[in-house]
Amino acid sequence: MVHILNKYISPKETIGNSLTKIYGIGQKRSYDVCAAVGVARGARIALARPTTVTEISREIMSKYEIGSSSKKRVYSDIQALTKMRSYRGVRHQNHLPARGQRTHTNAQTRKRWSF
Repeated sequence: MVHILNKYISPKETIGNSLTKIYGIGQKRSYDVCAAVGVARGARIALARPTTVTEISREIMSKYEIGSSSKKRVYSDIQALTKMRSYRGVRHQNHLPARGQRTHTNAQTRKRWSF
């Protein structure tokens, strides 16, 4: 049983795939972290030394914004768009797709949850 930044990681998973469970870390960042630490991204997390897990945690904390701070940044960016009344901000405010998708036949879920 391994914990990296308060996320439980299954011992059967590879290091590269297990890091993507952390909010803010995708495939690219996961591969970058593995390369920086010097760990094969296909290695199993159960076979990693505890010092390696600590190095991975330090690398992520020092270089990337993850977790709730990342969510807060995204929320504040959307609020800034809404406040300046930009097109994207208005689309977010009206619960419509903001990236140019059509709404006549699609986006029913996005429209349904507008309350």
